Amino acid sequence: MVGVAAENVTYDGRSLFINGRRHLIISGSIHYPRSTPEMWPELVRLAKEGGANTIETYVFWNGHEIKPDIIVQEAGMFLILRIGPFVAGEWNFGGIPVWLHFIPGTSFRTENDNFKYYMEKFMTYIVNLMKQEKLFASQGEKGPIIMTQVENEFEYLEQIYPEGKNYVNWAGEMAISQHTSVPWIMCGESDAPGPVTYWAPKYHRPSRDSAFAVARFFQKGGSVVNYYMYHGGTNFGRTGGGGFTTSYDFDGPIDEYGINLLKDNFLVIFFHH
Repeated sequence: MVGVAAENVTYDGRSLFINGRRHLIISGSIHYPRSTPEMWPELVRLAKEGGANTIETYVFWNGHEIKPDIIVQEAGMFLILRIGPFVAGEWNFGGIPVWLHFIPGTSFRTENDNFKYYMEKFMTYIVNLMKQEKLFASQGEKGPIIMTQVENEFEYLEQIYPEGKNYVNWAGEMAISQHTSVPWIMCGESDAPGPVTYWAPKYHRPSRDSAFAVARFFQKGGSVVNYYMYHGGTNFGRTGGGGFTTSYDFDGPIDEYGINLLKDNFLVIFFHH
């Protein structure tokens, strides 16, 4: 099996250190349930050819599969695993299983004992699966996972729910207690509880010129960039949320059907020169 040589992952205010060396992370989002399993190896291969060195994906609580992690490892790429378990992502119920709504006394993403119990249970289950397969870079088996994420885009809700900050602090402490030995992040949480960190862009990327904007982002001190989405794919069945239909094509380098678009050639030129 071809693997990425990541055995130790740390960070400072500038970048990730992988095996003691600074790395620029060029990541592409590919959500595995939005394409068929037969497409996964080719999508990852095209992303790598397009200049990406990392794949980013959510873990979808209400219908997940861990096989894509192995595919990323075999491709010799890194992986950012966004466990959530609330992932948003224009996905039905934000990825939370509907059955949890019908447990009496349950309130999502708050200081609620029911929700926190099931959230921690799911988080522990996923982390233990990753450890069992030796997929964390820290496990010394060239695992691809270099970062993990807990919760998602919660900061604006703190203005609505007085107990929101307590919940965020609990989520951060719970994540750290999983002992993955890779950095934990929170997306959209500028005051994430340490040592959970928040990676914020210092430069707004104009959609008309992605490669130029990424270059400026790196120039201004950035070191981790993710294309959301590198391949958007399809919302099969009733999985789409937030008013989205079946298509989740974000005009990315790889279209909904897995076709490599011309814009990807431009990114290849940029990242390989």
